[in-house]
Amino acid sequence: MPKGISIHIGLNELDERHYQGRFALAGCLGDAHAMRDLAAAAGFEPRLITGSAATAAAVLDAIGEASTRVGGDGIVLITYSGHGGRVRDLDDQPGDGDRGDGWDETWCLYDREVVDDELRACWADFPAGARVLVVSDSCYSGDMIRLDERERAARVAETPALWGTRALAETAEAVRMLDLEAPVLGAPVQRQVARGSLPRARALGEAASRRVYARNRSQYDEIQKQVHGTPLRPVHAEVLLLSAAQDNETAADGDSNGAFTTALLEVWNGGAFQGDYVALHTELYRRLAPGQHPILAALRPPSFARERAFSI
Repeated sequence: MPKGISIHIGLNELDERHYQGRFALAGCLGDAHAMRDLAAAAGFEPRLITGSAATAAAVLDAIGEASTRVGGDGIVLITYSGHGGRVRDLDDQPGDGDRGDGWDETWCLYDREVVDDELRACWADFPAGARVLVVSDSCYSGDMIRLDERERAARVAETPALWGTRALAETAEAVRMLDLEAPVLGAPVQRQVARGSLPRARALGEAASRRVYARNRSQYDEIQKQVHGTPLRPVHAEVLLLSAAQDNETAADGDSNGAFTTALLEVWNGGAFQGDYVALHTELYRRLAPGQHPILAALRPPSFARERAFSI
């Protein structure tokens, strides 16, 4: 029987010693607990990593451990709620999957930021046939699985929601979308503000990102040197990303949950939702406020994008 493993990461505050500020949020711990409950009800073996325990080493170790246990027919669900950030990209070369803006996107974990290149290296540890689903309720998250130009799909057929996010991505030279044949809906998509959202973004912001990088430059440069100094290994697992925003957009926080997670929980409706990930993305797109466009993306077109969402 396929195994389902889930990891749920949430941080409302960061370590001042590294970030020079706590950058407090309100809804990230609620997101992590809610997604843990969703996963447990769906049959996953959940693991919660929150607050000061959500260090870079703890998260990377948890992903690595899951890669050894999931098997070739299982699924690993990784959810993250917290700040998104950016660090200087030391290897921003044409065709390497970056946007060409000189920055890499990050998850702001408690003690330091985890760079998208580090996550990309993790996916190569998973066995062929394994499914990896990353759900990221954070700013700048549209490329967090670290899409690679050499691995992306060449042709795209999509729903209006996927078309809308792709058009914005092409304008920003950002993310690449799934090559999925999907029916075209007749009515235009109407997006609304998800209940519970506040005008607070889950992003360090450009100025803070630059300060954090400048203060810790030797650490981040060494991380990237280590990653880029290792030959790029192929990814044989299927890796799918469902994120709150494009990698040039912010994601809204809320009193108890982020706007994206609020919308996801509403659509999921305690498990009553029977649609696949394409349908889930379309419904999220309908509910989120203008300026925040959820992303559905993959390293390559994964077969499980057409499976019922959160199924094992």
